[in-house]
Amino acid sequence: MQVIATDLREPGKRSINHALRREGRIPAVYYGRSVPHRTLWIDGRQLKEHIRQNGAHALFQISIGGGEPQMVIAKEIQRNPLKQDEILHVDLYHVEAGQPVDTVLPLEFSGEPKGVRQGGVLQVQLRELEVRALPQDLPQALEVSIEQVDIGDVIYVRDLPVPERIEVLSDPDELVLTVLEVRKGEEEESPAAAEATADLS
Repeated sequence: MQVIATDLREPGKRSINHALRREGRIPAVYYGRSVPHRTLWIDGRQLKEHIRQNGAHALFQISIGGGEPQMVIAKEIQRNPLKQDEILHVDLYHVEAGQPVDTVLPLEFSGEPKGVRQGGVLQVQLRELEVRALPQDLPQALEVSIEQVDIGDVIYVRDLPVPERIEVLSDPDELVLTVLEVRKGEEEESPAAAEATADLS
């Protein structure tokens, strides 16, 4: 498992903090039930590479100042709203062996729905699932085959193929996706309606 370097983040001048950010360091907090709360600087290049390869919520290890590796999971990642690939801050939760963790699993949909092949439109409402499981039982993502989804079919959280070792925390009645029928002329606006809209603007 990958080990990402971190250092303790001490209160300091803004100029020092800006310099560390320019070097690619990202501010972070590290916490858990059995570890003291610490503020850190984490290697941004390594963190982004880990996310690219394994996903935002996959387990990894950190070494604080060259110390013994500790297993963590990214509980929250704050990004620049104007530049999504720029991470501003990350919360790292210490994962204890044998103790379940609460996290989210990305949903990966495979196959082209039957209804789409017939002219329908796929509408996805949910792309992540809130779950609780032991660290070793967490996959990188939950794959969902949607090839047989027809026009009018609906998939809810309760319909997802979740392994027994994983407890789902999301609402079982929450909509995941559906395939909608598209009727000709539904989205076309009459000339009179278009003129009325123009008059209001």
